Amino acid sequence: MTDTLTRQDLLRRALVGGAALSMPGFLPSLARGATDATGTLVFSNWPLYIDINEKTKRHPSLDLFTKKTGIKVKYIEDINDNAEFFGKIQAQLAGGKSTGRDIIVMTDNSPYPALLIKKGWVEKLDKKLLPNIKNLLPLQQHPAWDPHREYSLP
Repeated sequence: MTDTLTRQDLLRRALVGGAALSMPGFLPSLARGATDATGTLVFSNWPLYIDINEKTKRHPSLDLFTKKTGIKVKYIEDINDNAEFFGKIQAQLAGGKSTGRDIIVMTDNSPYPALLIKKGWVEKLDKKLLPNIKNLLPLQQHPAWDPHREYSLP
C-alpha cells in the first residue's frame, strides 16, 4: 500500500496541526530582531500556502491586510522542509543575529518549533493584538511544546 499525501491533505494537516510561527496575527515580531528598515513585515512561508490571484500573481489576503493596517508585507516562499529551513536560520539565531524575518511557518509535528522556543529564539505573542486567538479549535489550543500558545499560532 502506498501512502500518498495530496496537497489538500498536506494543507489540512498543517491547518489542524498549526504552525509554530504563523500568519494569523501578522503584528507580533516573531523572529528575533526582524523588521526591515522600511517597516515592512517579512513573512517566510511554504510555497502555495496562501491564496494567490492567478492573473495578477498577488496574494489577496496580504493585500487586504496591507489595506486594513497600512503594514506592507514582503512575502517569501522559501520554506520547503522544516529541517532545511531550520538549518538555514540556526547559525544566525545562535549568534544573536536577525534572520531578516518577522514571521516563519513551520509545522507543529516537527521538532523545530519546540527547539526555537526552548532556545529563546522567538518572541512571545502579544495576545491583546490577536483577537482571533479565541477561535482556535480545542485541538489547536495547547500543543505540548507551547501549551499556552505564547509563541505560536496555527
